[in-house]
Amino acid sequence: MLKELKVKNYLLIDELDLSFNEGMTVITGETGAGKSIILSAINSIFKGRCSSSDIKKNCSEAYLEAIFEIDNDIIKILENYEIEVDINEKEIIISRELSQKGSRGRINGKIISAKALQELGEIFVEIHEQNAQSEILSSKGQLDYLDSINSDVKAELKFYKEKYKIWKTLYKEIEERKVKMHEKQKELDYLKFQNDEIEALEIEDEEEENKIKNKILKLANSEEINQKFKTVYNLFFEEEGNISNNLRKCLKNLKSINNKEDKIQTLINEFEQANNQLDNIVNELNDYSDSLSDLSEEENIDDLNARINNIQKIKRKHSVQNLEELIKLHDEIKLKINDLENFEENLEKKENELIKIQNEIKIIAGNLTQNRIKIASSLNIAMNQELKTLGMPMAEFFVKFTKIEDFNENGLDKIDFMLKSNAGEDFGLLSKIGSGGEKSRICLLLRSLFSENAYSKVQKTIIFDEIDAGTSGSVSEQIGKKLSNLSLRNQVVCVTHQPLVAVFGDRHYFVYKTQTENITILFAKELKKDDEKVKALLDLMTGENDKSLALDYTRKLIEKAQEYKNHEQNKKILINS
Repeated sequence: MLKELKVKNYLLIDELDLSFNEGMTVITGETGAGKSIILSAINSIFKGRCSSSDIKKNCSEAYLEAIFEIDNDIIKILENYEIEVDINEKEIIISRELSQKGSRGRINGKIISAKALQELGEIFVEIHEQNAQSEILSSKGQLDYLDSINSDVKAELKFYKEKYKIWKTLYKEIEERKVKMHEKQKELDYLKFQNDEIEALEIEDEEEENKIKNKILKLANSEEINQKFKTVYNLFFEEEGNISNNLRKCLKNLKSINNKEDKIQTLINEFEQANNQLDNIVNELNDYSDSLSDLSEEENIDDLNARINNIQKIKRKHSVQNLEELIKLHDEIKLKINDLENFEENLEKKENELIKIQNEIKIIAGNLTQNRIKIASSLNIAMNQELKTLGMPMAEFFVKFTKIEDFNENGLDKIDFMLKSNAGEDFGLLSKIGSGGEKSRICLLLRSLFSENAYSKVQKTIIFDEIDAGTSGSVSEQIGKKLSNLSLRNQVVCVTHQPLVAVFGDRHYFVYKTQTENITILFAKELKKDDEKVKALLDLMTGENDKSLALDYTRKLIEKAQEYKNHEQNKKILINS
């Protein structure tokens, strides 16, 4: 709720300090007095639609400030904007400074972005001006209004939005996964290529390379080695007078010596050992020669060299030093391939989950549409009855539904409030049809109808600028009553020329301006005394010469308006109790 408005050096205002309270505040004054400048100041605080030309002449800066009373719901909203509020204060100061360089908005002294301030403005204030769009004239605002009428629909929409949030999160995750999948597919293809390349080596174990190298060493000059080993064997064992026989003869001759001297016996033993050792060595040479022959039959040295070259090529390609490292890398590649293939499988599972949630959402959205159509039907009837009371007897209203292709956070519906002002005309969008005053009156009706269901969770300050333009008599009185009724649940501020509207105000400001040769200054005076209010209403009703005739009528209007307000207030108390 708006508690106070301070304006300094803005347009025609030198310095202005207005207080507001619950109920309905009316602002009156002569035509051209500058009443709408006050509303312009409120608008500029939030929307920043101001420039250096709005600074009062001969001043370098202007200052606009609005103090709002807040509750816990507002505090929670402000937390989203990282604005700290003392919970005991229960009020915030929203201000805008204008200079020749531009403007700057603040909340409780903290600079805040224009976007954030505009968003908060939609929460705090709703302004219905003659030539401006209000929230309820937008398609989204109209859908929000329709959903607010019925508590069951509000609950259903809340459930729908929870499901939609899950769907949207999952959809976003899947889309991100698809992008990653495209990248990962390339990675998977490359890993599979690497895997196939390493598997093609058919590595036996980490020692295979050393084994092959040893085979190559054996096979190198194997024919020459084999020939010479065989020659040695033949010389030692096979040929006539071979070395082995001669050595045995030598040993036999030595053993025949009868001298048992230790030294002689030691030498004979050493000779015998050397002879046995030579036998063994030559036999081993022969065995090795046989193994070379077998190896030559089993292996081809060119094939072994090709195998080694291939292994070394793959090692270099993967920057490893040995087969142990290559086997380890191969295991890692296989694990990565498995993870990537599971990633694709998980993506498919999530897509199936998304389809399931989508189907659930469509069912909920369909139910939501049906319930909205029922509420819209009731709204159509109520609006067409009420339009007649506000000077639009030939006007017709209905809610147009358009099914959208893809569901969004509000379901499958786009709605538009349609209006035709006169018989024989075509229906058109409420935002495009009718005068500014007619639009404001229809917004008042929409605000008044079903208002006990709380159009907004947070109560707004609702401002009407000359909603009664072009009306008189009973129509003006009906507008006054509806504004008064609306003010039982919301704070209402109304700029008016109509005494039949102004008479319902709980607080009354009279705007006037003084002019000298070089300067014009706007003032606003709160009318607290009954005779001041009577005079202001008389000024709206009559010329200078007719005031005496209208005095009694004016007092009766005030008395009648007060009786109506008391009756509606008592009715509200009974309903709430």
